[in-house]
Amino acid sequence: MVGLGVALLACITLLIIWLVRRHSHSGGVVTPAVETGSAPIADTSAANRGVLTAGADTTVASAASDTPIEIPRENYARGEIDKAEFEEKKKDLSD
Repeated sequence: MVGLGVALLACITLLIIWLVRRHSHSGGVVTPAVETGSAPIADTSAANRGVLTAGADTTVASAASDTPIEIPRENYARGEIDKAEFEEKKKDLSD
């Protein structure tokens, strides 16, 4: 009876470890690093792998489709500007 309890506890522990590892490897969410000033974490999720083709320029956004507020919004999302600077640009553009 004690052996069955130990086996059940081991199975539950392994299941929890497996779930935690699976969850931590599938996230890959890009978050703006406004507070710390560090670079954002890269998105490595399976859904986004192989999306870019060889020779694609990832640094140039499609400027023709961007409205003026979209540029500071993207800069803020990437952590390139802080919230105060974003709000200032947003106010300037709405006037």
